[in-house]
Amino acid sequence: MSIDIPNQKTFFYNGKWTPKTDNLLLSNIIRMRGARPWQGNTIPDSVVLEAAAAINQEIGGQLTVTDLNIRLKVLRERYTTFNQLVTTKGVYWDIPYHVVLAAEEVWKKIFQRNAFAGAYYHRDEPAFNQLATMFGLSDIKVEDEPEVIVISDTTEVVEHGLGKNAYSPTDTEEVTSPNTCITPRVRRKLFTEATTSKEDRKSSNVAPAYYPVSCNKGGLMLKVENQAPCHSIPPTKSVPKSSPNASSSASWSPFGRDWKPTS
Repeated sequence: MSIDIPNQKTFFYNGKWTPKTDNLLLSNIIRMRGARPWQGNTIPDSVVLEAAAAINQEIGGQLTVTDLNIRLKVLRERYTTFNQLVTTKGVYWDIPYHVVLAAEEVWKKIFQRNAFAGAYYHRDEPAFNQLATMFGLSDIKVEDEPEVIVISDTTEVVEHGLGKNAYSPTDTEEVTSPNTCITPRVRRKLFTEATTSKEDRKSSNVAPAYYPVSCNKGGLMLKVENQAPCHSIPPTKSVPKSSPNASSSASWSPFGRDWKPTS
């Protein structure tokens, strides 16, 4: 048999107060506290008076400072009751669906302690974010119980990508982890050290070997080893010299830029 609980409006709203006036009251006081904060949980009368004027101007009502102070006590009670409800064992707050779920026996125990909790039997607190901003800043956050990790006397092989495992000798008096043999990695030299020779700076490719040969027309021709002659050289020119610097790109060219005539 289900519990017969009236809807939420029966608990929250009567007389001058509606969801709109609650929203105006909370939003105005939150805004003013952000502009000029005050110490403690007691709201100054000047702030309540200014909020009453803003609400009356919005709805065309005649709310007094006393009305607002009484309503603020009701709103605080709503926040406290809902917080206690959702932290009760066996109660689950389904936020996406705005409902509070619990077994019937759990609800009965809750109603015995606080009948006002019946306001949340059909749905959750509609103004929870505003109420938490208004009254929850001084709440003490309760951390979860720390997790206790028990260290075992046994070891396990941990797989990784650094290399093969090298197991340490068995020792019943000591708990150790397996040693790791790091495999060598390929490294490339990016910078030339001062002591590096020219040979170390050469390209790994071998440059072709050119040498001059005489031709039938009375000149010289450059010939690559094991290949036919590739270029003719005028008789007045000497054989081109490659760059003295082994790292220069001129060592790849068969001809230099500045040829000097032979003496």
